[in-house]
Amino acid sequence: MSPEETVRAISDSPTYHADMPVHFGSQTDAFSTPSTIAHYKEVLRWYGDSDYLNPLVFITKRRIPDDFMSIAREVPQQVVFYISYSGLAGTGLEPTVRTETLRENFIRLKERSLRSVHYWRPFMPQNSHSDAIAEVFEFVVRYASCSAVNGLKLNDGIQAFVAPYWPQLMAETYDFNETGDFWPTGVRSFVKQYARLHHPDYPLFFNTACSLAFVLDKPDMQGAFRGTMCVDSHCPAAQRKSCDGAFRVPTLEQLHKAAQVVALEPDQVSLEGGRILVHAKTPAESLVYLRSTLRFPVVSQGINYHGRNWANNIDAERAVVEVPWDS
Repeated sequence: MSPEETVRAISDSPTYHADMPVHFGSQTDAFSTPSTIAHYKEVLRWYGDSDYLNPLVFITKRRIPDDFMSIAREVPQQVVFYISYSGLAGTGLEPTVRTETLRENFIRLKERSLRSVHYWRPFMPQNSHSDAIAEVFEFVVRYASCSAVNGLKLNDGIQAFVAPYWPQLMAETYDFNETGDFWPTGVRSFVKQYARLHHPDYPLFFNTACSLAFVLDKPDMQGAFRGTMCVDSHCPAAQRKSCDGAFRVPTLEQLHKAAQVVALEPDQVSLEGGRILVHAKTPAESLVYLRSTLRFPVVSQGINYHGRNWANNIDAERAVVEVPWDS
């Protein structure tokens, strides 16, 4: 698909809406090869000349070219760069990633007044010791707008790949439809405590959607407000006030209208216990659509995954799984 066709196809999706961020390159890294860089450079130019107002998101572990940053400054839409800096560069888990490249991205983005979010994931035994966490933290607080902190997302293939680096993950059998982030035991609490003790004014979010809302200066966009991930996050008071002011329980009419867009009948959705329940196995993009349009928690009986699409389908209280590790 050409860059022009890519941009024109965005609004063709039945789950597109004007307030949603658009993430280009979700199945790759836009800056991984010269050909992908050239492609997404043209996509960005076409997008800048379009009538879309949706903010753009790029996630990368590679060097962002200077001319790409220049285009990002020129387009009228908001552009946010998530830099995946975990402290695993050069290990068997990220053998081709270079720490120097990631750090230079942060510095150059800040010099150009472009928004950057530190994407801190995954946490493995190799990057979970206190000195490794401090090394990453002490750098990013100088350059990033905030940090989005996530554990390890697993499926059967990823579990097999990372098992040599974290053997304890194989000690139990998990239903990955019913689990969220996997963390080395005690590390998530340590990250929270480190942030509050050493950098009390630095925003750190345990939910990627919260970090995006913050950096775009918007209230909660994915129904995370007041949930466990929201409460655990090191969120500025002004942002919490913004989310609180925008919080609304959707009406049944609003719920049924949104459900109709994703081919759900009125009897397949309900409002119960402070969340929306979908009484059907639902495509991941449909769950994301309901959350992002109604800005309310949504849980379904199951998810139909396509490719490597992720959508958390579990109660936030059970979203974190702590696994022993050789500390």
